[in-house]
Amino acid sequence: MQALNLTPQFSPRQPQRADGLTAITLGRAPRCASALNALLDSGMLRTLRAACGLDALVDALRQQDADLVVCDVSGAAPEGLLVPARLKCEVDEGRLPRMPAVLWISELPRCVLDAYASGLRAAGAVIDIVRSAAFIPASLSRFAQWRTPAQQPLPAAAFSDEDLILALGGKDGLRVVLQPQVDLATGRILGAEALARWRHPLAGDVPPSEFVQAINRLSMDPMLFHFVTERVLDVQAQLAAHGLALRLSVNASVSTLSAPGVAPSLEARTVERGIDPGLITVEITEDEAIQDKTALEAALRRLRACGFGVSMDDFGTGASTLERLTRLPFSEIKIDQSFVRRLPSDPASHAVVSAAMGLGRAMGLAVVAEGIETDEQARQLHLLGCRIGQGFGLGRPMEVDEFVTKVLTASAPATRHHPRQTSP
Repeated sequence: MQALNLTPQFSPRQPQRADGLTAITLGRAPRCASALNALLDSGMLRTLRAACGLDALVDALRQQDADLVVCDVSGAAPEGLLVPARLKCEVDEGRLPRMPAVLWISELPRCVLDAYASGLRAAGAVIDIVRSAAFIPASLSRFAQWRTPAQQPLPAAAFSDEDLILALGGKDGLRVVLQPQVDLATGRILGAEALARWRHPLAGDVPPSEFVQAINRLSMDPMLFHFVTERVLDVQAQLAAHGLALRLSVNASVSTLSAPGVAPSLEARTVERGIDPGLITVEITEDEAIQDKTALEAALRRLRACGFGVSMDDFGTGASTLERLTRLPFSEIKIDQSFVRRLPSDPASHAVVSAAMGLGRAMGLAVVAEGIETDEQARQLHLLGCRIGQGFGLGRPMEVDEFVTKVLTASAPATRHHPRQTSP
């Protein structure tokens, strides 16, 4: 067995933050050494060690637990691909106390790495993949949410991975609810955002944050997107049968939309069902770094060319909001609820909302304000020129049948046929 080797490039300075991750690298001198060294100084990493080879890595983890194993993976150095399976075997046989998360840093095709990781993730391994050292901080933030100190047992999950897989197959309680988007001047419902909800047969209602996090861990985000869009297409067909055309929005992460086949699948299913693509908007969340900008841009341009709307969700909160807005083909921006909540009392939030409205007008984008809870917020947004709003103050998420009934009741016969629209 090889002895543990400490990498001389790593800084000996120890940060003061007590909540940083403990990490170990596979390899004595990884290409990302400088980036990891900087994170050690900043406190995102609390400790950093190195091991040369799989046996040395296992031996090091027996001596001192770690939250994270960092591996460079390339065609010339593929050993890192073996790390999750080896560590899981060690945990299963009782030779390690727990399974650390694994970070692969690789320029190999993402689809190849995801295919290799999928079975391991389904078995419980936490694996993240980034293309370069620049994306390590975002990855560590995700791991920090997952990490539980070794001395504290992991809480028992209210559901298993198998339960979630069955639910994604449409067999066990997963459903879609619709939160209305309304005209702030008239109160008329213009559309809705589709939100996933899960009622577990034993655990009851599972918070979306919990099951979405599990779906992310299992890399099943495209399956969730497929499930939600299928339900949205069902609703559109139901509305069309009554002569109604309302825009419905669905959420998607950048990694989901960058995955091969996701955008073409949505296009094909929409056309096959005879649904106007202009009545469906895909909202892109801003909580994830874009790892493959070329793939994402190609997918979004394809969606826009087919007539789908593309919305930037949580506008104003992402580090690269303006860069994304100018590069990617958005048709809409959604003002984050944090600015809406503070709008009546905070001049800075008022300025952000006003600037968002100006950007929307200048770039020909629709603007939607989310998180509206009070009449005063709605009034001020309307005065600033915002037409469309969403929030508990305007309408809580509804079951599909309740939403359809409400729209049918409120719609006069003369307004039940609308022209094609790509944005409200």
